[in-house]
Amino acid sequence: MSATLTTHLIGTFAAAYQRATQHAFLQAAGERTLDKETLSAWLTQDYIYTRGYLKLVGLILSRYTEAPIHMRRQLVKLLSTGLSNVSEEQAFFLQQAEEHELDIRAVPAGVKAVLSGEVRPYMLPLPQTAAYVDFMIATGTQGTIEEALILLWATCYLEAWTFASQRVPAEFRSPAAAALDKFIHNWSSPEFRAFVDELGELVDQLGIPLDKADSRCERAEGVMFRVLYLEEMFWPKM
Repeated sequence: MSATLTTHLIGTFAAAYQRATQHAFLQAAGERTLDKETLSAWLTQDYIYTRGYLKLVGLILSRYTEAPIHMRRQLVKLLSTGLSNVSEEQAFFLQQAEEHELDIRAVPAGVKAVLSGEVRPYMLPLPQTAAYVDFMIATGTQGTIEEALILLWATCYLEAWTFASQRVPAEFRSPAAAALDKFIHNWSSPEFRAFVDELGELVDQLGIPLDKADSRCERAEGVMFRVLYLEEMFWPKM
């Protein structure tokens, strides 16, 4: 079987890919030992992240005519589904926060003393979250359609939460275990895998040469490297 762009990118950055998808946070999530405070902190940042993801998908859709003509119809159909799914996911986050008493506006560590006792109507992004959202918007507006699609595919949630789903739950489950059950199922489901796999097929149809001397390949690798770095930094420190 000949190599594809997606397998090339994962193989080129295998160590970084492993760090991004097998983080200690994911191991604790899979073992159901994660505490509510840490889960709340992650949930807040992930909700902020979904806003950037929605913007990226919308930007790609607005530029669909820049994609190869043979894949435009499939691209529009898939990303339209993606927009709907992420919108539903935001509602899912809020629902889980309410059901399991998670703080969807958890204040990032290091600023609690400053905001102690104050009303917190806004979600505060951590620097790595802001950097990730900025990267998505910048790529969606200033990058090529190829770079934007690769960025959309390269986010590692499927593999990360599949890794979590394969951990053996600890005998003594944390109070956050019930919420973790739902999050893990959501991002390791067959439906989500089908979406990611189809997105990967579109990336492979871009026709980018697997030649490091080619500028298109170089840009693709640059996007992949940065996404993996941001993914690793995004997980809460354990």
